[in-house]
Amino acid sequence: MTMTRSKVRTAVFALAATFALARPGNSTTVRQLAIGEMVQAAYRIVVGQVTKVESAEDEHGAPVTYVTFSVSDTLKGKPADKLTIKQLGWNDVPEGGGRILRIPGLPRYREGEESVLFLHQPSRGGFSSPIGLEQGKLPVVEIRGQRMVRVRSEDKGRTGWRQWGPAATKGQGKTESMELGDFVGMLRAMVRSVP
Repeated sequence: MTMTRSKVRTAVFALAATFALARPGNSTTVRQLAIGEMVQAAYRIVVGQVTKVESAEDEHGAPVTYVTFSVSDTLKGKPADKLTIKQLGWNDVPEGGGRILRIPGLPRYREGEESVLFLHQPSRGGFSSPIGLEQGKLPVVEIRGQRMVRVRSEDKGRTGWRQWGPAATKGQGKTESMELGDFVGMLRAMVRSVP
């Protein structure tokens, strides 16, 4: 069954309206995931730097953002030097103008940023988003010359260690930084133990 362009637009805008009206402040509530849950659920886990962000309409007229990464490390899934994901909604105003359509909870991207990504398998329509929405996109930051990932200090080192990303509830739990190499080593061990 094929959908017409107008039916796809109607369905996308109905979905976006549902998300927008679901909670005050246009937020989405997602259960906080333990890192082991994210590793197990992920189709692909990579460390990559954003090289291109393009907001456009796909072949069906749906508002989408294409994000291209230069991949420096593949921890789970098929290795690739370059990866492009397609996410519902616009990161920025698409070329030619128009309105911004953002899906609450989906991460935003900017060229040059580096992240550890836990990704779902692409759908038949080519869509792939991080596991747990923003939880599955962990920014890599430089602190005193070292590449670091932020972690919740009360969960660091536990078997059910939880990461927290930019969407974590502010003010709940202190954070500290974990060196990227240590984090990647921990993830590799977890990936090897997943059946």
